[in-house]
Amino acid sequence: MTPSSSRRPSARVSAIVLGVLLLVAMAGFAIGLPRLAQDEASSGVSLPDTLPGGWTAIERAGGPDGADDAEFTAQQAQAVTYVNEVLGGVYDEPTGFQAYVNDARDSLVTVTVFDAAGGAFAPANGVADPALFGLDRAPVELTREGDAVCIANYQSAAQSGQAPQGDPDQPLSVSCQTTQGAQTVQLGSQGMSVGDTVELLDRVGAGAA
Repeated sequence: MTPSSSRRPSARVSAIVLGVLLLVAMAGFAIGLPRLAQDEASSGVSLPDTLPGGWTAIERAGGPDGADDAEFTAQQAQAVTYVNEVLGGVYDEPTGFQAYVNDARDSLVTVTVFDAAGGAFAPANGVADPALFGLDRAPVELTREGDAVCIANYQSAAQSGQAPQGDPDQPLSVSCQTTQGAQTVQLGSQGMSVGDTVELLDRVGAGAA
């Protein structure tokens, strides 16, 4: 199984369409996710329209300012449908994809579900030893949090001893994978910590098991 990848969209939902097309991919929830169900009619995996914590499926979130915008909504729906069609054409097992935007419309998460056990999950180009290049931190890190394996991408890799640009501990994007029961779940986040991404992934995975 080839893992999904993600890139950072702009802060406005009006630019998230590009982010969705490039994604073949929350602490303290009070409620759980609905169980993820296989859609027998489409041989796919259906995902919920909302996630706890104020996340709404991107094609149901309205326009950039939350207003009803039929053209914008149709564009989002087309983008998500395209990803599902591509996944369905590549994998023999049922799959599902959905992108979600938060209430503030400044962050995006994507969920991809494969109805099969997961394979290897690692950066395509490997990881670099920061000490070898005189860096305080590698620009790409591979970590494990519980049952999840995560790839975290950071904005800047400051030369050792120099002040980094922005928050050095805040990833630009995080992609995590876990297997729950017979399903593999991948979640990509923008502007979230690894810990918060894993917590949301665990919630989705609990619904998939």
